Amino acid sequence: MAAAAVQISQAALQAQQGAFAEALAAELGARLDRKLTFVPAALRNASVLELADSDEGVVHQKLRFTDSDGFAHVVVPRRDAALLAALEQRVGDDALQAAREADIDDESSKAFAQVMASVLDVIRTVFASAGFPGLEVDATAVVATPQSDPSWIDDSSYLRARYVMTIEGFEEGRVDLLFDQAQVLADGPLGDAVCFVSVGESERKQIAKLEASLGWPVVTVQPFELARALDERVLDATVLIIPWEIAGRSGLELAESLARNPRLAKTTILLAGARATRSRLLATLRAGVTRLISHPYQADEIRGVVSPPAPGETA
Repeated sequence: MAAAAVQISQAALQAQQGAFAEALAAELGARLDRKLTFVPAALRNASVLELADSDEGVVHQKLRFTDSDGFAHVVVPRRDAALLAALEQRVGDDALQAAREADIDDESSKAFAQVMASVLDVIRTVFASAGFPGLEVDATAVVATPQSDPSWIDDSSYLRARYVMTIEGFEEGRVDLLFDQAQVLADGPLGDAVCFVSVGESERKQIAKLEASLGWPVVTVQPFELARALDERVLDATVLIIPWEIAGRSGLELAESLARNPRLAKTTILLAGARATRSRLLATLRAGVTRLISHPYQADEIRGVVSPPAPGETA
């Protein structure tokens, strides 16, 4: 008898993103004896050509569903995989950056496989409610030029769940989970992400608590990250919220520069301040920002700006 085709619940997958990020950070942090964080980006549909941001190499682990037809995929940039492998090997701090830039050899490949075994355990545990059957590793390969040679993965469209990885002392990395769209049960919208520009860890924890009240995925970026090329946490966001003052910089100036960016033409940009004076309101309008909202943040106020009630309804 042929195995049944697997169906992954998009709504359940989205609902478990935060739990997966926390569990993955705890598992790998304990394993590697490092402080790690993972921040989920909004779920996104992507073609094969969109799976790699550049021709920087990646490590591709293909996972087979047991007792069901189909595959899932984990994709990690080669530099991030090399760093995880070096941490698993307990390479000294003074040599970690060099290890990150080095090629993945047999020893580092084995170390990375051990790290990925922990990642797979977390996937199995957390996403059970998303309809995942059993999973086992089918193949692992280092792909040298993923963008110019897309034959490394089946020619299909994928639902991508991206997790932005921060390891203390290093620039950000990422871990991507991919699912063939033919296997995805589209039982809910991909979801509008609300992206907050934030500095302090305590405030980011408070922002994370807004997610349940808002009913949308919540992500955070730090101001210095906006000075670089806009990453997908910002580009995929429906709403971008910026404090009036942040890290010694004018949030108004930052918001004005982002409002002029054509890549954010469809993004609602909000400024947040404790005092909504007349001069601030006028400056907000001149900057091309949608509105000035209160700070600390209120979920009802944000929802009211982005999804105003229909006539006759109460906000």
